[in-house]
Amino acid sequence: QTFRVNTENDNPEGLVLLNPVNEALITELPLVVVWTPVTDLDGDSIWYDVHLTMSREIVGTTMNNYFVIDSLFEDQEYFIMVTANDNNGGYIESEEHVFNVNIENTPPGPFELVTPEAGEVLTSTTVTFDWENASDPDPLDEVSYVLYYQEYDAILTLPLDTNAYTPEE
Repeated sequence: QTFRVNTENDNPEGLVLLNPVNEALITELPLVVVWTPVTDLDGDSIWYDVHLTMSREIVGTTMNNYFVIDSLFEDQEYFIMVTANDNNGGYIESEEHVFNVNIENTPPGPFELVTPEAGEVLTSTTVTFDWENASDPDPLDEVSYVLYYQEYDAILTLPLDTNAYTPEE
């Protein structure tokens, strides 16, 4: 007759968060969070907690290696991690991943031309166009500008990634 003595609980092993990948941009819902199933050397039952945001609030518990999140706030950054727990107090945490949600593309906010002012009479042949920076509420989006101006009989179009431009003479 053989028997086994296990005097100390072993923590679950092998937990890796697969989806969302770190620094992901989520463009559609629902979000399916996926991780590798863990092994438990003691053969204990395992359940998983899905934690969301900096407070590590548990948004769901499951016995599966996936969890579906149906609702997230637009233009929001989230932190996510998973813990695997056994029924004897053992646990393991996945790495924390960050992701951003952008389901709907939002245009940049309004901005104004600073110089030259509307109706200003220019006394120099050198003109600097200067405008306020526009901000874009969408995570990871960058704002660029297109300047349209007339020089003699030509209408010029100039794509820019800065908020000022001085045409060469």
